[in-house]
Amino acid sequence: MNHNYQFLNQIQQLVEMHKKQRELSGENFNIFSIMNMESDEVRTHSALITELLNPKGSHSLGIEPLKLFYKIVLDEQCELNLDTINCVKEEHVGFISEDKTEGGRLDIVVKDGNENGLVIENKIYAGEQINQLSRYSNRYPKAKILYLTLEGNESQQITSKDIKYQQISYKQHITEWVTACSKLAYDKPVIRETLKQYLFLIKKLTNQTTSTEMSDKIIEIIKKNFEASSEIYSNFEKVLTQIENDFLINLKNTFEQNSRNWMVKITDYKSTKAIELKRENITIRYRIKNHRFSVYHVEGINSVKNILTGFSEKNVEEIENKTKRYWYIQNAEINPETLAQQHNEVTEAIKQIIQAL
Repeated sequence: MNHNYQFLNQIQQLVEMHKKQRELSGENFNIFSIMNMESDEVRTHSALITELLNPKGSHSLGIEPLKLFYKIVLDEQCELNLDTINCVKEEHVGFISEDKTEGGRLDIVVKDGNENGLVIENKIYAGEQINQLSRYSNRYPKAKILYLTLEGNESQQITSKDIKYQQISYKQHITEWVTACSKLAYDKPVIRETLKQYLFLIKKLTNQTTSTEMSDKIIEIIKKNFEASSEIYSNFEKVLTQIENDFLINLKNTFEQNSRNWMVKITDYKSTKAIELKRENITIRYRIKNHRFSVYHVEGINSVKNILTGFSEKNVEEIENKTKRYWYIQNAEINPETLAQQHNEVTEAIKQIIQAL
């Protein structure tokens, strides 16, 4: 089967043109990216979503963003008692019980005086805790439980069919809602532009182009070259995986030569390949999550505070799953196209962890 792949040059030209347009328009100046807050669930996403849902929020848009959320995300009217609405980020509801079904912190809570409303579990890249949605449901049995992820994934921790929740996504629901709120703030330039920057961030995290015009042109090119485009699409994930595997093999070779006290191997971890360094009861694991972010896991120690050199402390999280406790360290965003260039950076990061243990 012969294909003419000249259409790829057309798409590349569009991409280069769009890059230039972003430079000229200032779109590349994104405050969330500059502050290294792109994937910070609590300080960026939960904070902004909670504030926007709050009728008494600083956005001065009143109840309208909350009504839009009900209409766009839930496809229903908001019937809460508007006079008693309270919006809370990271609400602490007591210590986590032994069976993990009560207590903890709830990411986003929107409730009225009768505790009707919404409870949102917000996940960007961090792992889900045991019975997390069960704790939400037990604390607010009359509220709607929403599980928010980039792509609208299912919860992996639901242990009871009685727990009802709705999957929602940044890619569709939050994108549509923030777009509508931005239009609502047409006469409030600071709010409007802040929401536009946040919308650019969401589209970046969910691999959506920010240019509708470019997207429409690419769609037309693909339609005219559908068979060849389908071939590329079916192999694209394999290409990303191969790039990452080659990167991990190079890391493995580096540490086999320079870390003789550690057992080094490449292993399967949560549907991806990872490089793993093991010594006695300590395990250091590095993997690439969703082809976007580098993630380090450190198991077998009580604290990682002494290994934070070179890491952002806000990206460090203690995780407890059904079998063990470990430390999850999300580092920087990666680009598969230039991944090989990050070999020295990742090597040095793992060396810092080893030296501090």
